[in-house]
Amino acid sequence: MIKLVLNLEKANRLDSKLQEEHQVDLTTRQMGEDEMLFIIPSEYEQVFLRVLNEVLEQELPLWFNTYYGNRKVYPSDLLYFEVQSGITVFVNEFYKETAILYTLAELEEMLGDLWFERINKSQIVNLKKITYIRPLLNSKIELTLTGDIKLEVNRSYLRAFKKALNEKGGV
Repeated sequence: MIKLVLNLEKANRLDSKLQEEHQVDLTTRQMGEDEMLFIIPSEYEQVFLRVLNEVLEQELPLWFNTYYGNRKVYPSDLLYFEVQSGITVFVNEFYKETAILYTLAELEEMLGDLWFERINKSQIVNLKKITYIRPLLNSKIELTLTGDIKLEVNRSYLRAFKKALNEKGGV
């Protein structure tokens, strides 16, 4: 069992998202004027934590160092990161590429708690933007993202990718 107190605004968003998208109705109690207590039974812990992450991450932008200064980006706007000719870029939901001053290893560490996962030597994908998964030969998987973008999960990243899908959510 988990007990958690949130401010009323976040609590209301979380509660409505749990009810509408996951049909989970939890015990809540008003705590003072601007806080709400959630009591989460064990069977709903995983769903609750995933939705809580989504609600909290929606408001928190990421700041990336680019060649032109700092750029604010919301995680939900990102499709994937890719290394092209030694330069790391991210592709947003408008299919615009922006070069950033990070390695994929640094991004993996930065995005560890979010819904991003490394799928091969040169790409990190946003699990929430995957619309279709298709098995390929040689134990590879083809991902189709929003906008019909196709990426491949290589064999050596397959186990971690499947684990991330189960733990962080996606498709």
